[in-house]
Amino acid sequence: MSFFIATIFGKVIEGKKQGNALGFPTANIKLSQNIPAGVYVGRVLWKEKKYPAAIFIDTKRGICEAHMLHFSDSLYGEHIFVEIGKKLRDPIVFQNDDEAKITIQNDIQCLQELLKKFPP
Repeated sequence: MSFFIATIFGKVIEGKKQGNALGFPTANIKLSQNIPAGVYVGRVLWKEKKYPAAIFIDTKRGICEAHMLHFSDSLYGEHIFVEIGKKLRDPIVFQNDDEAKITIQNDIQCLQELLKKFPP
């Protein structure tokens, strides 16, 4: 049984840059599948390398946002694969930026704990 429930392929597009403003930049691609909204554990495959990632599926905008751990390059215009694994939580409407940062940091901590059990 595979750890990943779906794989999406697409060209990285510019988003609203909200993740970047919070300190969690994302690579955004259009959703090509029907995946429930929420935050997932995953990884991004780019140029034959695998990068662990926290994935946000935004069904309202039809976007997959991937925050890649230990990655700082720009991927605009590049084609990537996003593999989606275990769902961590449903979407949340944050009251402020501090609440968003704390929640995203907790999501990343959960991702790192899972990676210890299931390395990419």
